[in-house]
Amino acid sequence: KSSAALVAGAIAAHNLPEGAAAVATTVQDLAAGITTSIAIAVHNIPEGLAIAAAALSAGFTKLKALIFVSIAAGAEVLGSAIVLVEVQLLNDGVISQLLTVVAGIMITLSVIELLPHGYAKFRTKGERTH
Repeated sequence: KSSAALVAGAIAAHNLPEGAAAVATTVQDLAAGITTSIAIAVHNIPEGLAIAAAALSAGFTKLKALIFVSIAAGAEVLGSAIVLVEVQLLNDGVISQLLTVVAGIMITLSVIELLPHGYAKFRTKGERTH
């Protein structure tokens, strides 16, 4: 059950800067913001499915799985809201810094969380006989 909570927590941590990036990009350039928001929305579908699948396979109820998915989605809304509240402070320099921080967080999460798990799965699959 802890792995389901870890998946939900990791995706929530990933979604917070994602929401911030969507708003910061939209403030900078409406067309780019719309494109970014659509891309984020589309890739959030498999994220939600991954959270729900992990929760259900860990024995959580459908309601608890929905709660996990909602928490992860809520983090994105929170990230958006934080940037919207401070939108008057956004200028080109601040937006550039914000997007740099978001990129750094996403790269760090990928290196620390995703690559080791992917490598472990690859090694496990590579050890089977042909």
